[in-house]
Amino acid sequence: MSFSSPNRPRIVPPAEEIVGGYRLGSVIGQGAFSTVKRATSVSSTPSTPSTVAAVKIVLKNDSRPGASEARVRLSKESKVWSQLSHEHILPLFQTIETEEATFFFTLYCPAGTLLDVINSHKTDGLEGVGMDDAGMLFRQVVRGLKYLHEVVRLVHGDIKLENVLVDDQGSCRIADFGLARWMQDPSEEKPSTASASLEPPAQRENGMLSLHDSLRRTRGRHRLPSRLSNSFTNEQDTNSSNNASKNNAQHYFAPGSLPYAAPELLRPTHSSTIPPANPAQDIWALGCVLYALLFGQLPFKDPFEPRLTMKILSGIWRLPSNYPPSSQIQLKTIGRVAENVLHGCLCTNHQQRWTISMIDEVGWGVGWDLDVDEAGEEYEEEL
Repeated sequence: MSFSSPNRPRIVPPAEEIVGGYRLGSVIGQGAFSTVKRATSVSSTPSTPSTVAAVKIVLKNDSRPGASEARVRLSKESKVWSQLSHEHILPLFQTIETEEATFFFTLYCPAGTLLDVINSHKTDGLEGVGMDDAGMLFRQVVRGLKYLHEVVRLVHGDIKLENVLVDDQGSCRIADFGLARWMQDPSEEKPSTASASLEPPAQRENGMLSLHDSLRRTRGRHRLPSRLSNSFTNEQDTNSSNNASKNNAQHYFAPGSLPYAAPELLRPTHSSTIPPANPAQDIWALGCVLYALLFGQLPFKDPFEPRLTMKILSGIWRLPSNYPPSSQIQLKTIGRVAENVLHGCLCTNHQQRWTISMIDEVGWGVGWDLDVDEAGEEYEEEL
């Protein structure tokens, strides 16, 4: 789910209203054309425990510029979203239509987004989330993305920290399918062959509950680019992000997504044909997510959008200035596997960029303190 905060219409479904068996509660997030509320199920009997969900509310009477287009995009997103089922994908429980609004009920994630998790660790004086947690969170995102790429054949199109939520068990959930496209069809309509059987949930990792305890310290909110901590707000300003689509007429970037954009999306093109969805674009963004988990900041940042674009096109990234420059110390800091995965994801040639299967094969080694790390060396020749 992508969120921003322009002026909102006054008519909003009130708290305590009951919709679809849920009592609407407090606002936990704001969107450009939506409101996200906490909702509690209404028990039919005293012995039935109530459950908590998040509900995204889109008003039908919103006549502001862009509102109609947003409703169309959300309708397309819900058709994609409702077909997905995996433990690392945010589930869509139900969609309710009324005369005033459309309600999308999904899992309530009290820990917020990966960005919230990173920011909560910064209050403890840490950069990134620590090697162990970075490896575990990254592997969960990889599994969710592998399901999208290899099972349902879907390119997400907007992988970023804000679009990965963390549930009450400390498990990552990929969200926001507004820019998702089916690989086989550039028109974004799902081909008949894409009705693949859904992958059964994978076994949860050991240690997830201990991570959950640390995540519960955060106050889960769906954050906006304008609310990010200082290390992220200087990636690009709000005006720049809203104009990001001007970089390339063939691709639209949601607010706050330009720092995650693959270089091939930023290069000028003379073709009027929409290119096929390419999973390599998600892989580049996945590399940016791993870098942020490890170091607490994104690999490409600049407050001036054209300069940020040039940095991405160059593909040159470095360790943060507070990390030693020695390559030998670097390996001891983030590990050989993590370094190899970063190079494999953040490769400017999309044909040489790693696939999600290659990342998954060595992903178990991300997060290890490597005096003994030899995983991933077999892929070094491909970099």
